[in-house]
Amino acid sequence: MKETEAKAAQCRQLSSEYRVRAQQPGIPERRANLLRNISGSYSALATQFEMLALYIVQEKRILRCGSRAP
Repeated sequence: MKETEAKAAQCRQLSSEYRVRAQQPGIPERRANLLRNISGSYSALATQFEMLALYIVQEKRILRCGSRAP
């Protein structure tokens, strides 16, 4: 799970970096749009990794209790 959380954090960092690049003065609008889109994609990927990490925790709890996931 720590690996999954690390990947989420890395995606959040990349998202932030691309968002900052998109806000640089004088950057062409098309490039800014592309950079914002990349930022959003990294943010969405981070969310997916976070959801996966949560699922892994829940799955481990279910397995420890001896019951099966629905």
